[in-house]
Amino acid sequence: LITGNNSTFNSSNVSSVYLYECNMFANNTVVNNTSVTGTGGIYVENANVKIYNNIIWGNKVQGECNNIAGRVPDMRFTAIEGGYAGIGNIPLASENTGAAGYYPCFTDPENDDYTLTENSICINKGSSDLMTLPSMDLNNSERVKQGSVDMGAYESVYNSKNNIVPDNNNIIYVATTASGKKDGSSWADATSDIHLAVNLANTFNPVAQVWVK
Repeated sequence: LITGNNSTFNSSNVSSVYLYECNMFANNTVVNNTSVTGTGGIYVENANVKIYNNIIWGNKVQGECNNIAGRVPDMRFTAIEGGYAGIGNIPLASENTGAAGYYPCFTDPENDDYTLTENSICINKGSSDLMTLPSMDLNNSERVKQGSVDMGAYESVYNSKNNIVPDNNNIIYVATTASGKKDGSSWADATSDIHLAVNLANTFNPVAQVWVK
């Protein structure tokens, strides 16, 4: 968990996280950091770094959203405010909770509790295939509880909601006789809501494909 940092140093690469010789940055929660220049969040010096399964949200430069700067990394399965190009990345809204969109739904961010509530889009949306995961999360709790790893530093006790997200190939599946989880992540778990699938596909970067049968 990286939060509450405030930099007043005047430099284009100042940040709360500076990825220089780091090769892997995974399952971190980087939230609510500020800076007067550079970025409030992550500055990428090493373009080969792999940024996987993170939550990056609420970081600002002079009051404006600024979560990442520097070189273009290999970012996947990361929930980031405003979105970022990469497979499995989720474009988070700027609000913690809401009715329409993708929200982190932290338990109590005002008091630095960045565990996930049951409505979080980040639950079970990480990838367990990209790396060897640690057995425990930041709370010394079992890292994977429902078959898929959560994004961020904390593993939730809840099952994921039926939020529509693409699969590893950036595809959302729609079927008229949908069953399973109905989250659009496979034919077995296809959604039947084509209008929602198309609308949400356009929020991803790159735009997700929608397959229908």
